[in-house]
Amino acid sequence: MSNNNYIKIYKNIDTAKKNLLKRNAISLFDYKLPPIIQKRNDGLFKRNLSPYALVNKIIKEVIKDGDSAIKKYSKLLDGADLTSLKVTKKEIDDAFNTVSDDDINSIKFMTQRIKNYHEIQLTHSNREFFQNGFGIKVVPIDNIGIYMTGALTALPSSIIHTAIPAIIAGSKNIVGISPTDENGNVNPYKLIAAKFAGIEHVYKGSGAQAIAALAYGTESIPKVDKIAGPGNIFVSMAKQQVFGNVGIDALYGPTETLVIADKYANPDICAADILHAAEHDSLAIPILITDDLNIALSISDSISKNIDNFSRKDTIQMSLKNGGIVISKNIYEAVELSNIFAPEHLCLSIRNPNKFISLIKNAGGIFVGEGTPEVIGDYTGGISHVMPTGGTAKYASPLSIYDFQKIISIADISAIDLRQLGPQASRIAMIEGLSAHANSIDIRLNILNE
Repeated sequence: MSNNNYIKIYKNIDTAKKNLLKRNAISLFDYKLPPIIQKRNDGLFKRNLSPYALVNKIIKEVIKDGDSAIKKYSKLLDGADLTSLKVTKKEIDDAFNTVSDDDINSIKFMTQRIKNYHEIQLTHSNREFFQNGFGIKVVPIDNIGIYMTGALTALPSSIIHTAIPAIIAGSKNIVGISPTDENGNVNPYKLIAAKFAGIEHVYKGSGAQAIAALAYGTESIPKVDKIAGPGNIFVSMAKQQVFGNVGIDALYGPTETLVIADKYANPDICAADILHAAEHDSLAIPILITDDLNIALSISDSISKNIDNFSRKDTIQMSLKNGGIVISKNIYEAVELSNIFAPEHLCLSIRNPNKFISLIKNAGGIFVGEGTPEVIGDYTGGISHVMPTGGTAKYASPLSIYDFQKIISIADISAIDLRQLGPQASRIAMIEGLSAHANSIDIRLNILNE
């Protein structure tokens, strides 16, 4: 343990793999809430319900009671007495009148940056083709629901980074749903972001009830084809339970950042990256891997010296306990360890970082060199900051236009093709014991031969 006790230093790789880098499978079905939250829920619902059972109960009520269920749970869980679920034009206008011009311009700037990047991405997206009687067409998913995470907090970036890929992909009907404060108001920054992003209508609702409303529809809220956007554990559980009735983007967990540093790294920059990663919430996971013990100690000291400068110090302290500093043999081993962990964000604070990019197999996003802060990706870089967490970067990708497109296969063969392909297909059908399948081909071949 370093002398400030804020972040642990692992000198033994095996210990680091076991205690820090190992991913523990998390089942949403039997997930246990912190005792203080579970006790609150027990009091509100007058009985003990697991989080999964509670979410299921809420979803069923929304299916049955629609708007009234949304209002009921907004009152019970958020303290908001909602008379209408749809955000009015006046509320949006008031948001623009409430927020400073400088802040509005920053959100507008971010929006344009995200649009520019995804328009370029569109030119490299799935291409339609048709060859030898077979091909594909690419179509956007029509109806998209964006979960606008955060009640009291202003998180306009999350809305922009989630909605813009859908807009650029060509989705036509995009709605948002947002938690409110206890007065039933949506944060003005979120309404401005929704307007700039092209979200047509915004509704009020939080957590599981909001996801259920998008999945099944209510009197006020339209049913969508796919739901996108991060949220808390109740949002993830709800997305998991409604999947199949609608599509979902992913199930997101706590954010995570892994920094790889060598002896040439700037300790204060590395510490700043660890501190910002830890600021998100108390479950965030900040990790640094370096092949130089002196740099590790310097970074640890910089964390200690600077932690008091931030308003969310308590959150940072709790988050740092989830992370650690690992001493590797060399940078190649550091990259291997990173691939094992598969971080959401990977920052390369090393000399010649481009040399190692080809070795990186598992990461949501790579931030190359100390001159590329991960926070730029969070806001104004252009890439979507909605990235895979919890080790899912081993098989999943950041949110992109591809998440809002689908491929439809096309078959249009000639008589010559049918004569060539049909007999073998008919034989395979008979091998599988599906004589009606074979007949569907044979009847066509017989007509051709008449």
